[in-house]
Amino acid sequence: PVAPAAPLTTERTALIGPGSRPWYRGSGVIAILCILPLVVVGLPAVERFASAADEARGAYVRNREAAAFVRIYHTDGIVATNQTGAVGYETRARLVDISGSTNPDLARARLEGQYDADRVAAEVSEAGASVALVMGRAADVPVPQDWVAIGGWYRSGEDRVSPSAVRIYSVSPAMESDARISLRLFSE
Repeated sequence: PVAPAAPLTTERTALIGPGSRPWYRGSGVIAILCILPLVVVGLPAVERFASAADEARGAYVRNREAAAFVRIYHTDGIVATNQTGAVGYETRARLVDISGSTNPDLARARLEGQYDADRVAAEVSEAGASVALVMGRAADVPVPQDWVAIGGWYRSGEDRVSPSAVRIYSVSPAMESDARISLRLFSE
C-alpha cells in the first residue's frame, strides 16, 4: 500500500513556514553590493577604452604624416626612426630602427640595460642617417645630445610630448640646414 500524498496548498506561509521572511527580500541589497565593485572598477576601464580609439587615430595620422615627410624629402636617404611601420611601408627610404623593435642589437641592449643615447648614436652614425624622426612620447627613445632639434609637429589640442607628436633631429651637423628647409617646406 502507498501512503496518500499530502494535499497541495496555495498558502505562502505553508511553504516557507510561519513567521519567516521570504528569501528574496534581501536580494536587492545583495545585488547592489555585488554590482557596485564592478561599476567602480569598470568605469575607468570604459574611459580608457573610449580614449584608445582617439589615440589610435592620432598614431595613424602621425605615422602617415611622417611617412609623407620622408617620402617627399628623404626618398632614397637613410632615416632613423623609432616607428618603422608606416614609414617603411610607404617610402623607399632606408630606415634605422632606434627603438629596438626591429633592430636586434638595440633590442638586446634594452634587455641588458645598455640602451642609452650613446648606443642609439652609434647605431645611427654607423648606418649613415642624416635625419632622425622620434615619434610619440619622447621618453621612449634616448636622444643623443649632439643631435640638433630641428622642429616637428603634433595634433591640435595636444602638447609636444603627446603620443601624436613627431620630433625631427638633424643627426649630421652638415645636414642641419637641409633638414630645416625640408621641414619648413613640409609645413607650408
